[in-house]
Amino acid sequence: MENWSGDKGPPFSVQTTSLKAGTHDRAAMTWGRYGSQYGVWRLLKILDEHAVPSTFVANAFSMEIAQDAVAAMLKSGHEIAAHSYTQDALMAYLNRDEEEAIIEKCVTVFRKLTGAPPKGWLSPVLAPTENTEELVARAGMLWYGDYNAIDLPFCVATKAGTLVALPHTDFADHRVLRGNPRDWYDVYKDTFDYLQAHEPMGLLHVAFHSHFGGRPLMTAMFDQLLKFLAHHPDAWFPGHNRIAEWVLGQPDDQLTYALYYRGDGESRWLLLKDNLTDKFYSFEASLLPDDGYTFKVVASDAPSHSPGDGLMDEKESSRVEIDTTAPRIEGLAASAESNGELHMTFHAVDSFSPIKRAEYSLDAGDWQFVEPAGKLSDAKTEDYDFRIAVPAPLKKTGTTGGGPVEHVVVVRVYDRYDNLGTAKSVVRGH
Repeated sequence: MENWSGDKGPPFSVQTTSLKAGTHDRAAMTWGRYGSQYGVWRLLKILDEHAVPSTFVANAFSMEIAQDAVAAMLKSGHEIAAHSYTQDALMAYLNRDEEEAIIEKCVTVFRKLTGAPPKGWLSPVLAPTENTEELVARAGMLWYGDYNAIDLPFCVATKAGTLVALPHTDFADHRVLRGNPRDWYDVYKDTFDYLQAHEPMGLLHVAFHSHFGGRPLMTAMFDQLLKFLAHHPDAWFPGHNRIAEWVLGQPDDQLTYALYYRGDGESRWLLLKDNLTDKFYSFEASLLPDDGYTFKVVASDAPSHSPGDGLMDEKESSRVEIDTTAPRIEGLAASAESNGELHMTFHAVDSFSPIKRAEYSLDAGDWQFVEPAGKLSDAKTEDYDFRIAVPAPLKKTGTTGGGPVEHVVVVRVYDRYDNLGTAKSVVRGH
């Protein structure tokens, strides 16, 4: 819930015509005020209908002018986090003392209207300074949301204490400001499906602004998204405060990881890397031969316990395929026929994955698709037999006399993983 100071409004809107510099944009001002007057109530209604708790990130000024909405948020069990005093009070433009004063002003408003200081902070337009994190911790908050380089929450040590770092979204409602609201729904639905299938502990941050997302064209999509998520009983709907409290309540054992791999048909696990402390590891895929592989991660908390008291757990991945070897082109042959066409034949072979497609280029021209002899490219070996029409008149290359015409034909072949093999043939005609 955001509001701008004085008679200002957001520097963006659904309008596409910009006014002359210095002109008061009354449309932007009234568009921005919609959220605290109407939009917030529509969002509250939908959240309450679905019994979904949320975190309202609010400018303190918005809370002062929409005190009934603040009371309704608290009555419904929603959380409220601090978001500067006004939306144009950007931390990036303030010195340390000014930042601290803004934060203290917000805390004062929270104590007056909610009976307690805020537990979290998100800077307007996610524009903090190098001081913001520490000042938020010094104000006694649990979490801080100005993070764009993380996917999951974690603890951050500051000079003033520990904060829980929470990631923000890359696709808030404003991303479809002048587009199709359905795109917003599709992005979140597809992301949820992906996380559920591949990252079951993933965090999906759904962000809405009451002055835009609170309008019917967007709340219709929000309502549909909540209906979709309601059919997944394994989805958890915590607010930011609850997430931060959960993170802070987790054991702080130091974990180490070992990564193993096993190829198809193999029975023994081979160590790829041990003593890992990060929760990710990258390696050059070409280190392993082309094959199907399963990976296993073994986690241990032994560094935090006496010898023999540590615990271990392990998890295997689903099967993945590694293919970094290019397909081979064998037996490339070319001949010039009397009708002016070039007759080409070759054999494509890949040791691991099917041939996906083949193309040719005549005399450095555009690449042209060519079908295999069987019309369908779905095997590790494919034969090609085709003719190329040579544009007339024939151009003589490399000679000023009446010597033979020379053409260069390059063929390239891709396998299923887009590894590329190439070959060329020089054809001389008359």
